[in-house]
Amino acid sequence: MKKVVLFLGVVLLTTMAFAGGQQGGGGSPDAAWPNKAIQVFIPWGAGGDTDLHGRTLSELVAKELGATIVCANMPGTAGTIAARQVLNSPKDGYTALWSQTSFLISSAVGIADFSYKDLETVATVIEDDSNLFLINKKIGKFKDVQDYMNYGRANSGAIKDGIEVGTDAHLASLIFGDALGVQLTRVDLGGTNARIPALLNGDIDSTQAVYGTYKAYIDSGDFVPLVMLGSKRLSQIPNIPTLKEATGKDFSYTKIFGYWMPPGTDKAIVDKFAAAVQKAVNSAEFKAHCDKYYITPSARIGADAKSFLDNQYDTILKYKDAMVVK
Repeated sequence: MKKVVLFLGVVLLTTMAFAGGQQGGGGSPDAAWPNKAIQVFIPWGAGGDTDLHGRTLSELVAKELGATIVCANMPGTAGTIAARQVLNSPKDGYTALWSQTSFLISSAVGIADFSYKDLETVATVIEDDSNLFLINKKIGKFKDVQDYMNYGRANSGAIKDGIEVGTDAHLASLIFGDALGVQLTRVDLGGTNARIPALLNGDIDSTQAVYGTYKAYIDSGDFVPLVMLGSKRLSQIPNIPTLKEATGKDFSYTKIFGYWMPPGTDKAIVDKFAAAVQKAVNSAEFKAHCDKYYITPSARIGADAKSFLDNQYDTILKYKDAMVVK
């Protein structure tokens, strides 16, 4: 009888320990995670760089985890609708956000009443120095950045620059205008898919873009780059100067991308996800993708990622007042 009681006690304790581990109690919740599909929310529609890079990398991360990742586009309000969805999702490791610099901007300017600090940072993974300013040479008024700058200074507010309020395009436009000493009229058009036809039709005079997304229009001669916003020239368009070279002022801008999870997600799960992201970013497949779109794979996890985001946020705060829509 004693042996039977002892046996039942061992079974009970084992069952309790397993249940505790599954529920995030005293066990290792990462041991069973993931055992179902992870949903990654993308805050912009299909066709832009955020969607393209997020889907490509998430597929590679899924292979590293031996799991399924389902990407869902949830555009709206400068990316904050998707971010809020993740903020309010269960902290079980099956929901994540893929976003970029605009997520930091939205909280800095008050579009969102929460910030990247309110979610669990998994990793930052891309540094995009290929941001540039474009004009439509066939319709536009300018032949180069000097011509653009001279016209803008002589005609305050006459240049219409296409942006999406509260996003990286808005921030880049402010940095660009400051460096040139030009007062631009900023036209809120939304994302890339709206700004491309507006520039083609001559409804705007210029817009900010990443080289990989607009390359076809540059190759066709429809759009002409004025200046690079990054710290160095692109080898693919070596005749296009950096903003610092064009103005003599130390202005530059780098767009970043990364993953976040709901607040309170178990650290073991976040760390396991981050490790898979790091391997995927360093894979030959993702490096080939980055080469194709002229971006730099750069995996930062843990404290390194958080420190990097904080530094980016400090830069954004310098333009906070100018970005607030009154």
